Amino acid sequence: MMVGGFHAAQAATQEVQEIIEQVRDTVAGQIGDVGEYIAHSFRSQVVAGTNYNVKVHISGDQYVHIKVYVPLPYTHQPPQLKECETGKVESDPIH
Repeated sequence: MMVGGFHAAQAATQEVQEIIEQVRDTVAGQIGDVGEYIAHSFRSQVVAGTNYNVKVHISGDQYVHIKVYVPLPYTHQPPQLKECETGKVESDPIH
């Protein structure tokens, strides 16, 4: 991993699931019904806060890739959805 780069993809954790739950309504507002909405895998990057790129299972063989920024705790700001890519399948790598 390069300094400032993203970590390798890994299986999603409960912490990642909790982060994506905080942007669920925003994702649904962009794509409609999000169905199951279960974090599958993720990559993270520490910046002035943390960027998360997350593969999310929404139904059947359908996935979305979402980018979420989590500000540093002292800011008391919630996670922010930065991007949502639809039309993904389980084998699509997260970038």
